[in-house]
Amino acid sequence: MYSLAERDRRWELARALMDAAGVDALIVYGEPSAVMSPDSYFTGGPPGALVLFPRYGGPLVLGDRPGPWIEDVRPARHAYGLADALKERRLTHARVGVLGLEPYAAEHGGSPLPYTLWATFLGLLPQTVFVPVWSQFVRSAMSQSSEEIAVLAECGRIGAVMADALRAAVRPGADPLEPYAAAMHAGQVRGADPEVRLSCGPGLGQELGPGLGQGLGRGAPLRDGDVVLAELNCRYRGRETHRTLTVPVGPPAPELAPALRAARASHRAGLRALRPGLLFGRVADAMRISLERSGGRSSRPLIRGLNPRGVCGGVEPGPRSPTVGYDLPVGPGMTFALHVTCDLGHGTVTYGDTVVIGSTGPRVIDRLAGYTR
Repeated sequence: MYSLAERDRRWELARALMDAAGVDALIVYGEPSAVMSPDSYFTGGPPGALVLFPRYGGPLVLGDRPGPWIEDVRPARHAYGLADALKERRLTHARVGVLGLEPYAAEHGGSPLPYTLWATFLGLLPQTVFVPVWSQFVRSAMSQSSEEIAVLAECGRIGAVMADALRAAVRPGADPLEPYAAAMHAGQVRGADPEVRLSCGPGLGQELGPGLGQGLGRGAPLRDGDVVLAELNCRYRGRETHRTLTVPVGPPAPELAPALRAARASHRAGLRALRPGLLFGRVADAMRISLERSGGRSSRPLIRGLNPRGVCGGVEPGPRSPTVGYDLPVGPGMTFALHVTCDLGHGTVTYGDTVVIGSTGPRVIDRLAGYTR
């Protein structure tokens, strides 16, 4: 559990967000199954609440997942309950910021409001002005506190154990679900909420798809020459880390080495560029240019912000794949997942981990001993 000092810091951030957005309250919608549900950031509890956070007076929770920080809890997680709460706080003619309203937010991973709830709610408060504030929230919350850094260090440690368990389970004759189950088990028994996506195939791997273990059934046994691509997402106490890896089955194919060299070179370019004050978009450009110089390409973002999600970039620039958050200055305490997926024309490899920005540069998340902001 986070401390009351951490609660006060987050609540002050909420009030600063209201000032910046010119609103008198925040509505924060959360889903229990969301990757990163913003409601728990303000309640200190599990995701799945509907929170009203007014500028004046204490916040309140609608639903049955209150958390330890908010005492005003009401079993009315619906449009009518939310409308009554705004009327009670005299916000029917106010400007109200909403987390969960954006029509499109890259790497959102949060909780978009259900259409039926929101449409009904709008009909009950026709004079209220609602403003999407997800992007402002992301920028204000990305810099982690010392308590959050400590949680991230444990999250990174669990992610490293998951990766070791997956590698140990990759062998000729194994069912692809075995490394999936090994990584999931390693995370769950350590109190994390893990997510594992695998892609297996002959030669170099294929692009990561929905993944095994997600209702797709068993795959063909692994054979010498196959390659396993893995994406491991570890969520722990409201923070998350990502790791991607390429694991050959048996002796690696000759074409694996140049593809991995290109991926690692792009990763190093990102690490060199991740310095406080540099624009996020410049980091994404450095990674993309490095990959292109090696003759590689990627259809997925090479870097994305975490905790919370909201910025990403590194794909070939264009109207369908812009760098979201290009003008964000990199700052101490921010966390980024560097995930280089590289295709040199013979298949795909992936390589990456999560870093936190210190006063002089990035630190890999599972090597945080002596970290200073």
